[in-house]
Amino acid sequence: LDQNPPLVESTEHELRGLEYLRQLGTLLPDLVSHRTLARQVIAGDRPAGELRPLQTSIDTHYAALIQLDARLGAALRTSRPELGADAVPAAQVRGWQTCKDGRQDKAGSDAAHSALIGSLRTLIGHVGLTPQAVNALGGYGARGKSDAQARKIVADARAGAGGGCFPLVLVP
Repeated sequence: LDQNPPLVESTEHELRGLEYLRQLGTLLPDLVSHRTLARQVIAGDRPAGELRPLQTSIDTHYAALIQLDARLGAALRTSRPELGADAVPAAQVRGWQTCKDGRQDKAGSDAAHSALIGSLRTLIGHVGLTPQAVNALGGYGARGKSDAQARKIVADARAGAGGGCFPLVLVP
């Protein structure tokens, strides 16, 4: 390995990315659950107090993400302009505060949650994009163009989730 610095550097970058993705992987399902529970609270089907434990968990996830981003963000380029202003972790924290304050109606809450979840998925895709996967797939390009290919991708994703795989970004 000492004689192959690019391989060492690539491996170190992958490890940083995996550490970052682990944090994002815990945050995404909680945000989706919060959106669902917030809908139920707004509809009057659940008491608002049921949101608090989930909000505390998400607050903790975002605090950890901000610390992680301070340490790894430069190497993973999580503030670069191509990422988009809303996907930067600090902007996501602001978006989370909007979702959390609970002052929106159903449409406003859904829009705020959807924007935040979309921004998080953008960040996951940005950090998780691995150049070596391009060679394994035969280059950049759309996958799953046919119904059969699309079903296989979804089945593989579900199988991966059962085996412990976390965030897989599928773009329609």
